[in-house]
Amino acid sequence: MARIEHLKDLFSSNFLGVRLSPESVNPFKEQLRGVLGERYDLYAGAQERRDRGTHHVNVVTTKEYNELSQRFGIDKWVNHVGRIMDAEVDMTMLGLGVAQGGGSAEYFVVVRSEDLSTIRRSLGLPEKDFTACLGFYPAEVHGSRKNTLLPIRDPFLKLLAGAYYNNKSFDFIRDMEYFDGDPQSEIVPVEIDETSATFRSGRTAYYTLGHIGDGLRISARWQGEADRPRLSDTIVSRKLKNT
Repeated sequence: MARIEHLKDLFSSNFLGVRLSPESVNPFKEQLRGVLGERYDLYAGAQERRDRGTHHVNVVTTKEYNELSQRFGIDKWVNHVGRIMDAEVDMTMLGLGVAQGGGSAEYFVVVRSEDLSTIRRSLGLPEKDFTACLGFYPAEVHGSRKNTLLPIRDPFLKLLAGAYYNNKSFDFIRDMEYFDGDPQSEIVPVEIDETSATFRSGRTAYYTLGHIGDGLRISARWQGEADRPRLSDTIVSRKLKNT
């Protein structure tokens, strides 16, 4: 779960967004490096300079923020923002996408979130494609949809399947760097997709694995809701068998 925050752009103008941890973004940055090769630093450098080394999902743009503050009035808008920032939101990072236009290209993580869509609808705002920008050159791309995934076959599932079948379980995660859970607890799979997988250790300790560098790494860890349901053996086999 995440929270919406007051953020500022390069010109110190307000907007509302969800700040992302480096651990959640790094697997996608490594994937983009594989796509762009020698051009990666050109694209990623432009994003890093604009966002001052951080990544976020834009929920209410600067233009929308200013229009809403005028529509509601400052006092009512401040109250609205306070309620929005109090709420926890759920997001799923689906994979890499690209948009092109005007001689520029922009790469990003495509994000799906019904919670964020609901917030925008409650404010009378139109549908928006949620993304986390990873790079662009020579300029940002505006006016194009940003909801289509790049057709990339990430090696993550192949690596995960190899480790799973070699160990006959996911317990190998207990031996990985950054694992700090109970060494006796079962490692339970709760979500597996093309580029990452999330596991539960005990009742509330969660770990996300990604393909970082040349192997599997723990890319995020947190305390979450208790006893999130496990994936069945059938679903796990179906996701891993064709890798």
